Amino acid sequence: MRYEGFRIIFLCICFSFVVGKPPLQLPNIAVVLADDTGHADIGYSEGNLQASTGFINKLAYDGVILDSMYTNPICSPSRAALLTGKDTIHTGMQTDAIGPGQPWGLPTHFKLLPQFLKDLGYYTALLGKWHLGSFTRAHWPSMFAFLRVPPKTGNYNNVAVILILFLAT
Repeated sequence: MRYEGFRIIFLCICFSFVVGKPPLQLPNIAVVLADDTGHADIGYSEGNLQASTGFINKLAYDGVILDSMYTNPICSPSRAALLTGKDTIHTGMQTDAIGPGQPWGLPTHFKLLPQFLKDLGYYTALLGKWHLGSFTRAHWPSMFAFLRVPPKTGNYNNVAVILILFLAT
């Protein structure tokens, strides 16, 4: 039940920009998901005395701050919840991170956020760690409506941030 509020807010955010606006005025959307980031690690929440997060603070203050959300403690379940809008127990992604070459991934029957936004006329791009499966082509980000996915470089387990862009066309 604690994720019910997340679903309601998620749907409101996704669809609030469509209601009452002409299609040409859709806003660009940037989603940043950082693994292993605590509440006090970013300046806009409680302040960070060890590192300056000025640009992130500006993005937060100029955008929407979701500060009453729950998340999973590891990357694959967090990404699955963000992109499906469902609790990970309902996607089968609640147990562990998906490592390279593991023969499973996010079930392909789910319609993800980029698929909904693509239908509304958005261009979608993913930069960073996908971590929702890559064993078969059906689990690749491009199969979930990400039109631009740069090739993976370096050790994929060392990349902790994912940037998802939805650009109005």
